[in-house]
Parts: sequence; structure tokens; C-alpha cells
Amino acid sequence: MPKAELLRVLYAGRRAKLVHELKVLLNGTDLFEAEASPHYPASPAVVNRFQWECTHVTNQKAALTIAASDLPPDVVLVELERKPKSRVRFCEILRHRLPNSAMIAVTDSPLEPQFEFDDVLRLPLGDQPVARLLYSAWHKSANQQLDFGPIHLDVAKRTVATPSGHFRMTPKQCALLKMLITKHGMVVKRSEIMSSIWETSYLEDTRTLDVHVRWLRERIEPDPSSPIFLLTVRGVGYHLQLPEERDGQSAS
Repeated sequence: MPKAELLRVLYAGRRAKLVHELKVLLNGTDLFEAEASPHYPASPAVVNRFQWECTHVTNQKAALTIAASDLPPDVVLVELERKPKSRVRFCEILRHRLPNSAMIAVTDSPLEPQFEFDDVLRLPLGDQPVARLLYSAWHKSANQQLDFGPIHLDVAKRTVATPSGHFRMTPKQCALLKMLITKHGMVVKRSEIMSSIWETSYLEDTRTLDVHVRWLRERIEPDPSSPIFLLTVRGVGYHLQLPEERDGQSAS
């Protein structure tokens, strides 16, 4: 049998009994034996046995330390504890630090839309296909690719393909472009960008953001000095939009 692939799971929350239950479920699951289903289709690549390494932390500081380690988690389970609003900032930081990891909410309540999770693990677990849910969310995140008009962003490889060429990106360049693409058509405030990507509320000096925006324009714009995709909303932030979308709004 081929060597098993290791998937690292980080559980952030206080339900120790649930973590034990998850470990039992995961350690007893061979994904290659699981049949396909409409919700969790089996990938052709799933031919090996997957080993799961589940780490439990009870506070955000410990979770962020693991996220910054040389062996970051593939899947992060965030226990909402009926306090979803208090987890938004924490989840935004994790999303920035772990762009290729799956973020899954653990909750027994309806999920509010403050943060976009990759999936939800409902409590009680019941007969949910936990291993397939985690694998499906991870596989999608690890291979995440985003398209915006002529711009193709490969988040996993941190590369962007544009009419100007194919470029490698730093983690923050990739995170900034991903944020703008996922929020395209909306004005993204400078404060939101600095908070999410640079993890600071200090706005007196945002020259580093200006440098990153200039770099993006040099890669994605036909003429960086006269941008048509990434526009500045003076005093507010930035707006990523296709020219035809803007023309359509003007005509209506």
C-alpha cells in the first residue's frame, strides 16, 4: 500500500470531549474506501490512506502560534461557542496566515455571515461524514484558484497570470489580490485591508499598502499609470472592477 498522507487538523475551542470524539472518528477512517456522494465527491487523487494529526488548543494565541510554525495545519476547526462576532477578527488573521488551509466552523447554532467559512461542522456530530467533509474543504482550499476577467490567481502557488505575463507573489501580495478579487465590485476600505493583511489598526503610515497596490497595478493593468481594473476611491480605499461592469452601471 502507498505511504499514507498526513493531514494536520487544528481544533480551536474548549470542547475536549468533542476533540476526543473527532480523533476517534478520523483515526478510524480510510478515505479511499468512502463512496462518492453529491455533497462530498470522491477525488481521483484519493487513492491512499490518510492519517490525521489533530491538535487541540483552547485559546487564540496558541492557535496563531501553530499557524506560524513550520508545520501549519491543513484544516482549522473553529468553535464558535455561540459568540461568532468575537471570532471574526481571529478568523481573518488565520485566513491571511493560512491562505491554503480550510476554515471550518464548529457550531450548534445557525451560522451568521460575518465570516465566510469553507464549511460547517454541525453539533451534535451524529452520522456526518466528518473525514470526507474535512478532506473536501481542505482539497478545495489547497487548490484554490480565482479568476477575474483576464487575471488568474493561483493561491496555492502564489502566482498570478495576466496579459502582461506570469508572476510569483509574496504572501502579502497574494493575500491582497485575493481579498480584492473576492470583494470585487465593492469598495474595500484601507482600514479593512490594513487590519486583515497587516494585522494593525495604525493608519498614520500606509506607505507599504501603497507600494503593494502599485506592484499589483504593474502586473494586472495594461497601463499602470491609468488603471482600469484597480481604482482608488480617494479617502476610502480601493475598488476592483471590470471596465464592462463599470460601463454597464453608468448606462443604467
